[in-house]
Amino acid sequence: MFIEKPIKNGITKQRRAIAGVGINDAPYITSYKDSSGKTVFCPFYLVWKAMIVRCFDVKILKKYPTYTGTTIDESWKTFSNFKKWMQSQKWQGKQLDKDLLSWSNKHYGPDTCLFISQAQNSLLTLRNSKRGDYPLGVSKVNRIKQPRYIASGTFYGKPTHLGYFKTVDEAAEAYKTAKLNYIKELAEVEQDPRIKQALLALH
Repeated sequence: MFIEKPIKNGITKQRRAIAGVGINDAPYITSYKDSSGKTVFCPFYLVWKAMIVRCFDVKILKKYPTYTGTTIDESWKTFSNFKKWMQSQKWQGKQLDKDLLSWSNKHYGPDTCLFISQAQNSLLTLRNSKRGDYPLGVSKVNRIKQPRYIASGTFYGKPTHLGYFKTVDEAAEAYKTAKLNYIKELAEVEQDPRIKQALLALH
């Protein structure tokens, strides 16, 4: 459990800007070692720093070029502003997302972001993955007599085998049906109307 420990004498030390952009203005230490020697981090700071780094760190952008051109609301470049927004959200056990509400969005801000579950976030990963020679969720396996096609996907964080099929179309249809059912199941239990609507629009 993270405890906000004030900086000694109430004096904020000079902090280097995160990725040359992010301003950490927290009046407390954002990480420290607990009694067992384990490093404990402020959960708000971890999310904020990760967002800043993925958008502005040169090394990260080189490794993940899809973030090139992504912007952040000016107010969110200051930690305290982002923390205040995050505290108003249901963020525990969830991930910061900018894509669900608008797939073409490349801007992090209070009007474009929300927190979603890992299961919901995996749907965006599936939608953004490379399809290769076959439709999403379909792969080919060669057998002695004739080739077969496998339908599979990741649902609730687990790889799921949907079966072998004679044709690509049959395998693709099996995957599509499974994915639609999965989306509906996630939408049915979602309390946030924005997320519910966005999930149902995925297909």
